[in-house]
Amino acid sequence: MKKVSVAIIGSGPAGLSAALWAKKLGLFPFVIEKASVTGGMQNFNFLENSWVLGQQGVTGVDIAKNFYQHIQKEDIPVHVNLTMTAIKRVFGGFYLEFSDGSSKICESIILANGTRYVGQEILESIPGFEDINRERIIEGPYSFIGMDDLRGQHIVILGAGDNGFENALMLLECGCEVSLIARSTPKAQQKFVEKVLAHQHFSLYEYAKITHFFINNHRMSIKIKSSTEVTVSVDRIHILVGYRANTDSVIDIVEQGLGKKLDCHHNDFLWVDQVSKTNVPGIYAAGDICNTHFPCVVSAIASGALAAKTISRELLKTGVN
Repeated sequence: MKKVSVAIIGSGPAGLSAALWAKKLGLFPFVIEKASVTGGMQNFNFLENSWVLGQQGVTGVDIAKNFYQHIQKEDIPVHVNLTMTAIKRVFGGFYLEFSDGSSKICESIILANGTRYVGQEILESIPGFEDINRERIIEGPYSFIGMDDLRGQHIVILGAGDNGFENALMLLECGCEVSLIARSTPKAQQKFVEKVLAHQHFSLYEYAKITHFFINNHRMSIKIKSSTEVTVSVDRIHILVGYRANTDSVIDIVEQGLGKKLDCHHNDFLWVDQVSKTNVPGIYAAGDICNTHFPCVVSAIASGALAAKTISRELLKTGVN
């Protein structure tokens, strides 16, 4: 049997699941991770995650460690602090170059780069933002840390999804005043929305946006425009408006090296068919990088497994293994 090498770019739940399944299916996976640790966005999930079957009483950070330990036991190569810098098509596969000057040849590639949380970049064009202390702007999962120390403070949350409303509920329970700015109507689970809306220290601004930042007596104020316009004093702003796909560099690298651009949805989430194939032959994608409908650790695990299974089936069709 020919040794079939599979490059997996990204070591979050999707990437590690793809690596595990590829190994079990008789392939030879190796994982490339740009960060210093594996686990992807799970490393920023500081709360207990009881949504993963069999993983009780553990945080996302714990889950990430458990996944990596499993990969280590399977003796699957994982290269951290490394990025793909170039790609070329060679007979039967791809020639990849990396940031440390090394190179590898593989038959297939699985892109599992995941996502990143949207941050302060969405505020940078608003007048007055340049004068704001950046330590008062909290991004993504860091909004859930140290809430007990915020009693009595006024927190403004940007984002009306599950994360935004769950954050609001937890802050209210800690004795904070909370205002939530929504681009439209709330999109969160009813169990969060109902509890938050009923709280006397909560305000909701629908179809709203921040139009100006001010500093008054060393305190931050913002102007909020919705059906009316109000100015409120704020202690902190929590940005919980979602995620963007980590496809920026990989789209360029593939287009430069192979002369074909990866198809994408909005916010550069990769398009894949029902079995994880992108529009570029030999390149597959798995996990949140291509999942705009149900991104989470559970769907990422399944997506990684599917990508590996698809590669195995494709090789069987061609008689490679």
